[in-house]
Amino acid sequence: MPDEQEKKVNELARKFGKVIALSGIKMMRSAFDIPYFTLTGEEIAKVIKNYAAGEVILLDGSYQLTDLETWLAIIAVDWTEAKKYKKEIYDCDNFSYSFASRMAEIFELNGAAAIYGKVFNKDTGELVGFHMWNGFIAKNGDYFELYMLEPITDLYTKVEKNQPIIIGNWKYEPVNFRLF
Repeated sequence: MPDEQEKKVNELARKFGKVIALSGIKMMRSAFDIPYFTLTGEEIAKVIKNYAAGEVILLDGSYQLTDLETWLAIIAVDWTEAKKYKKEIYDCDNFSYSFASRMAEIFELNGAAAIYGKVFNKDTGELVGFHMWNGFIAKNGDYFELYMLEPITDLYTKVEKNQPIIIGNWKYEPVNFRLF
């Protein structure tokens, strides 16, 4: 059991750690000039359905997105991929929800989807398993495009209509998109 002095040191460390974390988040957010684009839930579902199959689960009425350049700049400084994968403790679902939550928390971009689906070996077609990853919609000129992101590696791809979704060695097949 910790003694009184150790308890006080731990309490100060917790408070100081919180101040540092919140200051870092504020600093990171202020380093971006984010162009925001808002779509309704119906518009989000329409964009997703235009590019990919899968159920779209919407928990908000509207969603903020940005352009591809800004998404990629944010992904470059995001630290989701730096976390160590630990089966059943911090695995694909945790990576996916962490990324989507962090985008909303820090950058007010609640248009990053946590996606549940199947992944296959792109060469053999063999089922690798069920998996979670992320998707985001980026504005490109007058259009909105769908991208898939593997938050464990930061690899991403643009989704093309009626084309397989390939990232690295896997083919991704979404079952559902969860936006919150």
